[in-house]
Parts: sequence; structure tokens; C-alpha cells
Amino acid sequence: VDPACDLGIAFAVLSSFLDIALAQEMLFFGELGLAGEIRAVTQAPARLLEGHKMGFRRVLLPSGNREGIEAYFQANELADMQIHYVRTIREALELVFGSKATQNNPATATSLPEV
Repeated sequence: VDPACDLGIAFAVLSSFLDIALAQEMLFFGELGLAGEIRAVTQAPARLLEGHKMGFRRVLLPSGNREGIEAYFQANELADMQIHYVRTIREALELVFGSKATQNNPATATSLPEV
């Protein structure tokens, strides 16, 4: 399995566990490290373009891919996409589910390390 799928798989599992539906227009990609860090992946511009073609408009991807994405695309090419860059799974959780997902849920609050 491509490591870029890690973040999407993690959110599918967490969404089910927390019983919180994910928005259908959300796209996730990034490698998830054992310490909770979200690592940059290869082919980020191509993945983003393909996601755009498929109708995804909210994107969560590694902050390590920001420079490559911004260098590849002109400002208005993806103007209809909300792109969020994250460094850790905790940041990603709070962005997608809100802070209550990490604060009020013992499973996520205790098992997510600070990085």
C-alpha cells in the first residue's frame, strides 16, 4: 500500500470509531509516522490535481508538501479548494473533528503523543 494512503485510512478508522462522518468532498494524503507526525509524500501535485478532477474541494496534506504544491500551482488554479497543511495527527484531528475529538475522547487524547 502506498504510504500516502496512511492519513486517509487513519481518518476513515477514526471517523468510524468516533461516530463522526467525514465530509464527502475531503481528500487526505500523507504518511503517518509512529510518533504521530505526518510526513511528506511523493507526487503531491499530481495527487492534488487528480483529486480536484474528482470533485474534492477540502484537502488535508502534509506541511512538508507545501513548498512543492505552491511552486507547482499558480494561485488561481486551485482557488476553489481549501488546502490545509498539517504536521501531526493531533493537528489534523482538531482541524477535521474540532478540539473535542482530542480533548473529550480518552482513546484519542491519551494515545496521541506530542511531537
